[in-house]
Amino acid sequence: MSVKPPDTTRVGSHRAPQAGTRRGPFLLCLAFAAGCAGTGPGPEKAIFYPPPPEPPRLQYLTSFSSSRDVEVAANPLDKFLFGEDPKEKTILGPYGLAWHEGKIYVCDVAQAVVLRLDLKAGKFEAVGRGGAGSLQKPIKIAIDERGHKYVADHDRARVVVFGPDDVHLATFGQPGQFRPTDVLVDGNDLYVCDISQNEVEVLDRDSGAVRRAIHPKSEEPGFLRKPTNLALDGGRNLYVVDTIDCRVTVFDPAGKFLRYIGAAGDVAGQFARPKGIAVDRAGFVYVVDAAFENCQIFDPKGEIALSFGGPGDVPGTMVLPTKVAVSEEGLDFFTRYAAPEFKLQYLVFVVNQYGPRKVNVYGFGRSAKHQYPE
Repeated sequence: MSVKPPDTTRVGSHRAPQAGTRRGPFLLCLAFAAGCAGTGPGPEKAIFYPPPPEPPRLQYLTSFSSSRDVEVAANPLDKFLFGEDPKEKTILGPYGLAWHEGKIYVCDVAQAVVLRLDLKAGKFEAVGRGGAGSLQKPIKIAIDERGHKYVADHDRARVVVFGPDDVHLATFGQPGQFRPTDVLVDGNDLYVCDISQNEVEVLDRDSGAVRRAIHPKSEEPGFLRKPTNLALDGGRNLYVVDTIDCRVTVFDPAGKFLRYIGAAGDVAGQFARPKGIAVDRAGFVYVVDAAFENCQIFDPKGEIALSFGGPGDVPGTMVLPTKVAVSEEGLDFFTRYAAPEFKLQYLVFVVNQYGPRKVNVYGFGRSAKHQYPE
């Protein structure tokens, strides 16, 4: 059965996401074709969500798909004499992503490595190729304040740890312990999403020792069928995407079930194939859907507020998105892509498995040309 995007015929006027707002009607915001068709620099005409005349809250900024989008451009004379760089490196099978100190780390399952896109140094390099830290199917990555990288390797059934210099430090997990689909780190806790036992294990981030597990029984609220993605909010509540049940399950810091967000369906606030999840500082929840090929934003009460992306092959659209990440750091690298009147507050990264743009970058903010409801 084919899946169609959420129905937007029931929509009223949009209310931009604000902390403490009431239920906001849904807008399926498709990017309208404008500007350049390639990756790297943003389009000539700004692409906003929601589209005009609504006050914009997000702008599509740019995307990354190869070393050409990261590395310092060759001298024009060299290009004329020698042609394009034959050593161009590409992102082939992206799945997970993390941002840290001017670098984008992309889990590439097709190449069995983590790609490091160093925007500051203009370098495009691989991590996890060869040696004890060799990766087989890296699907998610989390980075702590020390710069330690924790990679969920689905085929190795391990969490592989790299240090600040991206050298292998440790490997967590025993045979049959888990089959990780996501990881996140909070203080000394390392959360591992385990699709084999349908639970979330919490490990010591330094030793890998198991501290506790979140595993509601089948007859209890919060039971997980196929947990695939994790996020934490500022209050340390845990958000778990259950791809089979098409919803987000929320637990308190002690692992007690709190509520569900979303359900299976094809209307606003529902899911068909939910994947990556993130929570911003105001408590808004971002969930990408690989079937709808968009990202839905829910307010802190779990009610739909806004959607962005949508299927297509023009700037701003998505093709089988798998991961969304939010960062308040790195604005200095992307302000040049923002419209002059649009003030960036934080960044939103979305990974696309296919299509011409593997990593989309959006900016959340406000326009000086508009008034926003409080």
